[in-house]
Amino acid sequence: MKIKNLLLAIVAITLTAEAAAQVVFPKGRDLKFGLQAHRGLSHRYPENTIPAFREAGKIDLFWGMETDVQMTSDGVLVCMHDNTIDRTTNGTGKVSDYTWAELRKLHIDGGTGWTDRYAGKLCVPTFEQYLKICKKANLVPYVELKLLTPEGVKKTIEMLHKMGFEGKYVLTSFHWDYLKEAAKYSNAPLEHMKSRFTKEMIDSLKNVKNCVIRPAAKRVTKELVDYCHSQGLTVECYGISVAGGKQVDGLRKMGVKGGTCNDWQNLRLE
Repeated sequence: MKIKNLLLAIVAITLTAEAAAQVVFPKGRDLKFGLQAHRGLSHRYPENTIPAFREAGKIDLFWGMETDVQMTSDGVLVCMHDNTIDRTTNGTGKVSDYTWAELRKLHIDGGTGWTDRYAGKLCVPTFEQYLKICKKANLVPYVELKLLTPEGVKKTIEMLHKMGFEGKYVLTSFHWDYLKEAAKYSNAPLEHMKSRFTKEMIDSLKNVKNCVIRPAAKRVTKELVDYCHSQGLTVECYGISVAGGKQVDGLRKMGVKGGTCNDWQNLRLE
């Protein structure tokens, strides 16, 4: 059994219900840093696809796996990053313009990690497929809420709980309204993402239950992290550079708990 899997199992058994949400944050020097696979292993495989998710699940250094969730017109949750499907598929428009039956007929034909070897072979995955891979690999789901109605936010959380992830997932968004909606149904960490945060922004969030500050990795400063910690707020980040070992060294020294990257090699976490 992977060491990561064993540690997660032990923590999950011993946690109280109130503390369950904290399973998502690595503890102890041996765990070093909560590295999350960004849209799967998207430096090497097409972003937000089954191969990218499966291959990320084979890498011990990944603690979690990030994806983006949207909903079709008939209520099926799928993994898609952009506001439209134009960049990554052979279709056009929004996810919500399609039924699931229509969307599943399209193919992935672009995006980060895509090459011609995948032409005609990959389709948009469902959120449920992503969660099954997270479950098998013992990866914490990091779920970015994208272009969702209140119903879609609720359905996302219901699916996480149905799949057995209650207390073991993180919700993220650039849109605070989505996180506020999510808080009605979930006690999971709510990670508010912005390129950069001011002290005024942090002050407005410090009393929000389960709030986590998630700035861009390149914008993180010691002053920011120290101030968040002084206000009782955890800091993670997004957008760690591929092969950014020096960057990760700095983030760890500042007390950042984890962050997303498209790859795992040369991050000085081995």
